[in-house]
Amino acid sequence: VDVEQVLQSLIGLYSSDGNLSLHFILNTDQTKIFADKTQVNRLFTNLIKNAIEASGEQTNIDIYINIQKQDNDIMIAVRDEGSGIPSEMQQKIFSPNFTTKSSGTGLGLAICKAIVEKANGNIWFETEEGKGTTFFVVFPTYQE
Repeated sequence: VDVEQVLQSLIGLYSSDGNLSLHFILNTDQTKIFADKTQVNRLFTNLIKNAIEASGEQTNIDIYINIQKQDNDIMIAVRDEGSGIPSEMQQKIFSPNFTTKSSGTGLGLAICKAIVEKANGNIWFETEEGKGTTFFVVFPTYQE
């Protein structure tokens, strides 16, 4: 799967929203990973949607998506400028049925974690209350 293509198509999907700016930064030409395309699409749809929702009532929402190579891996970062994740919730963020939202199943990030791990990847986040959150996903690159 070419991660860049998946992300470009998602960015195209969201580009019609005038209040939303998705900033895409590509720092590598190696963006192929060994994973299921539908699952990778679901993963990034979820992360982008969460980033948008985390930005709350902001009139202009900026989401930053960065792809870079890291040794033999590819790292994708999805960053929002939302309210951040409160410290008491950070441990549970990938647990099934845990949600910080008034509606939702709480399965989104649990599913993301399962998708990433199935592709031999890793997912984690860094957050600062009042500043925003960045989710990092690392996959081994696909060697042809």
